[in-house]
Amino acid sequence: PMVICVDQEGGRVNRFAEPFTHFPSPFVLGKVSDPNLVFEVGLAAAKELSAAGINTNLAPVLDLRTNRKNQVIADRSFGEDPEVVSLMGNAYIKGLKAGEVLSVAKHFPGHGDTIEDSHFLVPVSDQSKELLNIRELIPFRKAALNGVDAIMTSHVLYPKVDGLHPATFSQIIIRKMLREGCSFTGPVISDDLLM
Repeated sequence: PMVICVDQEGGRVNRFAEPFTHFPSPFVLGKVSDPNLVFEVGLAAAKELSAAGINTNLAPVLDLRTNRKNQVIADRSFGEDPEVVSLMGNAYIKGLKAGEVLSVAKHFPGHGDTIEDSHFLVPVSDQSKELLNIRELIPFRKAALNGVDAIMTSHVLYPKVDGLHPATFSQIIIRKMLREGCSFTGPVISDDLLM
């Protein structure tokens, strides 16, 4: 069947207005830190989307909120702790799955430690492969192990990992870090190419 998707993350990223439910932001849900509640939010979102013919939610955001100056991710993240983000993200994924809607974790390998807005220019992250591995990649690795349906790449440049290509076009990041490092075998999709 055709894949019909939308960004319906909760908080400030809701593509559908009323009568769709406006769920709290992931950051608020991360502060509450109740995976059962996050599961229910994911399930309710899935039921609403499915009723409208949408079978894929471009969510959850698994970026860590590691840079407080970052206004692009900010409250779209479940928080700065990789374990909390993993727990809440996987609960949301399970909720979507229970409602028969596909999940797309984003923005691999992490957009939370940048300042620039990738809608207008290519953000640069100074993080090393080692730092990404012990921090930013944890939620994506756990999501891959817990059955996330797809993973979306970021348009972020990581010069210490690949000095030529942003993540979306990087064989090092997609093949080595995502496919091999996170054992992810599902679809990898790009963020909006008009950004």
